Amino acid sequence: MKKPTKEGIKAGVLLAGIVVIFVIISYIIQKELINLGFFSDNVAIILLFYLAILVAEAVIAPINTMPLIPLASAVFGWWQAAIYTLIGWTLGAFVVFIISQKYGKLLIRKLVSLEKLEKYERIIPTEHIFINIIILRIFMPIDVVSYALGLFTNIKKSTYLLATLIGYAPLAFFVAYLGTVSTFYQVTGAVICVLAILIEGALLIRKKRLMEEVKLIMQKTKKKIDKERLLRRKNRLLKRKTKFLNN
Repeated sequence: MKKPTKEGIKAGVLLAGIVVIFVIISYIIQKELINLGFFSDNVAIILLFYLAILVAEAVIAPINTMPLIPLASAVFGWWQAAIYTLIGWTLGAFVVFIISQKYGKLLIRKLVSLEKLEKYERIIPTEHIFINIIILRIFMPIDVVSYALGLFTNIKKSTYLLATLIGYAPLAFFVAYLGTVSTFYQVTGAVICVLAILIEGALLIRKKRLMEEVKLIMQKTKKKIDKERLLRRKNRLLKRKTKFLNN
């Protein structure tokens, strides 16, 4: 079995596991199978703990806190949970961005696979960066992208922060609300979300490859044109030399 296939299966199993845990936790909360009194009585502490976990999730990429969002929606209310989740995701992504820009590969390789980073380098935008980062955040909300953006771009911190905030917002509100609806709608929403991410990811990769191919073709064309110009120049010089000698 080829390595990309293994990685695809691994990612699919991980994603399915996250969805299952998300649905189970939502079901337990909606059926009131656990007492949320402790969380309701210590909202401030729980909020700080929740934000800390979200930031840690971004820095330590293998962690995934998505299944905790239904609990946050139950404790804070779904729209407040969405705002807190958005703040936590954005702060985490910003910390990762700073780490990547300041320390580079020396520190990053201890936190995330450099091989994986190099794969994501292909989809990192080189033009219209603000809009493209928003699109990346909407359809590829994974923290490895934050490392790649910090490592392979020179985007301003303020631009990155605003683009990340805007890009994360739809998913934060969608998932926070999803945690309050029935299991059927949760599964349906998860499937739609996953399909959208996969399709957009494939389109981004394809776009990047096409741009690279076009760039390569342009470089080859330029070399050919330069070579033809040089040949014509040599021919002109040769004709002048021949004409001079004949005279």
